[in-house]
Amino acid sequence: MNESPVPRLTESKAEAKRKIQERIMKGKELRDAPRTSILEELLNACDEWSYDNETLLVELFGGRSESSNYKKFSRFKNSTIVSSSKGCRARIRESIESLQEICERLELYDEPLQSTNTTQDGFGNDVFIVHGRDDGAKETVARLVESLGMNAIILHEQPSRGETIIEKIERCSDAAFFAIVLITPDDVGGLEGEADDERNPRPRQNVVFELGYFMGKLGRERVCALFKGDVENPSDIDGIVYIDMDSRGAWKAELQREMSVVVKEIPDE
Repeated sequence: MNESPVPRLTESKAEAKRKIQERIMKGKELRDAPRTSILEELLNACDEWSYDNETLLVELFGGRSESSNYKKFSRFKNSTIVSSSKGCRARIRESIESLQEICERLELYDEPLQSTNTTQDGFGNDVFIVHGRDDGAKETVARLVESLGMNAIILHEQPSRGETIIEKIERCSDAAFFAIVLITPDDVGGLEGEADDERNPRPRQNVVFELGYFMGKLGRERVCALFKGDVENPSDIDGIVYIDMDSRGAWKAELQREMSVVVKEIPDE
């Protein structure tokens, strides 16, 4: 059995270390703020600092485990633990220690495949994952993508910047060379007047919309639909790859083969 590939950073280790250390220094400034500081102002500054930390970790590690590890230290306002200046500074110290530990773990990650974040044919290095309510399937696919040295882009993990949903999709998909669409039985639907037992399991409406969006943006050959369970196939959509997300895991090799067709950095198992 082949060993799982080492996960990759989206930037060089040196640049990732520099950026994390900048966030640590900012945290130390907040920790050492005058004791006379108004608690509400300190909490606001700490929340802003911590939000920026989360955003950076999502960008460096593709939104996976390191940002999740940090999140437990990331809330200051409306926290029962942080109800005083002393408690706030204690939480800052915990957050700084978490960032320092993440910095030390950088050596466990591989360097990005290409510093330009582009593949050989000019597309970006990102794989956009469209999903419904099946978080388990979403996480499994994201881990597979990252093990291949690509960036898994999940919309709700990216900063919104005050954008509408479609504006956010457009921006976050600009560097994508491939889209994986999870077709899972999250909703039910049918013709008007049909009995409930005649209705069929369907994917969420946003999933169907984004499937069509990426067919238009990337081309059908760069979109793959992963079906899980008994779910109705969206109508009028032909010419894209459909893969059954079987329990044995054979879908992983199929998906890897499809991605290797459009980008040569991905090995074909």
